[in-house]
Amino acid sequence: MPRQKSQMFSKCDWTSRQLGLSGRKGFTLMDLLVVTAVIGLIVALLLPAVQKAREAVRRTQCTSNLRQLGIAIHHYHDVHMAFPPGNINGLSMFPRLLPYLEQSALFDQVDFSNDESTANHQVRQTALTVLQCPTDPLASQRGTTNYVGNSGTGLHAVGRFRGFFGPVGEFGGQLISTASVSDGLSNTAAFSEVLVANMSDASSINTMEFSDARRITWSVPTYFSGPNELEMFLTECDAMRPGMEVSAIGPGGDWISGNLPYSFYNHAQSPNHNSCAYNGMVLIGSYPSVSLHNGGVNSCLGDGSVRFVSQSIDAAIWRAVGSRAGNEVLDVF
Repeated sequence: MPRQKSQMFSKCDWTSRQLGLSGRKGFTLMDLLVVTAVIGLIVALLLPAVQKAREAVRRTQCTSNLRQLGIAIHHYHDVHMAFPPGNINGLSMFPRLLPYLEQSALFDQVDFSNDESTANHQVRQTALTVLQCPTDPLASQRGTTNYVGNSGTGLHAVGRFRGFFGPVGEFGGQLISTASVSDGLSNTAAFSEVLVANMSDASSINTMEFSDARRITWSVPTYFSGPNELEMFLTECDAMRPGMEVSAIGPGGDWISGNLPYSFYNHAQSPNHNSCAYNGMVLIGSYPSVSLHNGGVNSCLGDGSVRFVSQSIDAAIWRAVGSRAGNEVLDVF
């Protein structure tokens, strides 16, 4: 019997030696380092692809939100024979679009006589997913909007709102219909993006600080005049930094409000530039479209279509897209 055990152990030892297992009890430190390095390399290769895929999904959702807004303004036009006004009694176009965004119950709660009424307090706190771009980490704040209406080319005389939305009953604004958009609905912007205002976060994304992208410099102090007035103003605006008379209000801060800059942007400057009031005059400042999408912004045109606009778009073309009746020829847009 002892002899049989000895033979059995001998066979096991022989098998272990044949398999190269003799004397090895686990991974060496070198093995662990190699495996760790390989795993790290795989993660480093996959992470950008995963992030890119996630951003593609978020950008698709953003596009879908804008397309819903484009459809809503045309349903509204079919009923009222005009697009919703940008400001009546302090309310923006969004409250009037609620029934066409599957928000009829919320629409019934709106007091259209005064945006600051008690009845509107709860309404203005309501978060609407259709107004939130998932790429913006602050989009989930209550009552905010990443999508704003085109008020025109900027730095224009009070009483001459050349964009897709404008006030009615004040500042010379008027109701706008399809007939008012003589440049063509497919050549005129209706909505674009902004980042929800944040007064404290200075994190950096895509080389653009949150504090830069989300804030509005209250006033460029220099007053310009002459044919290069707009360009000189924009140059100084881009040179302004946070802390230089930064406004306590910001873009996208209140979707129910029909006032600049809460629910409006303009086309004075191409996308992803600084925002500034002009010499204390809010109505004629520069409030560009801004997003965290790589290289540009999504825009909804007057015909309801949505396209991605590069931040390097020629300023003259972008301004032409901002006017509804400028008689510009846009062969390349």
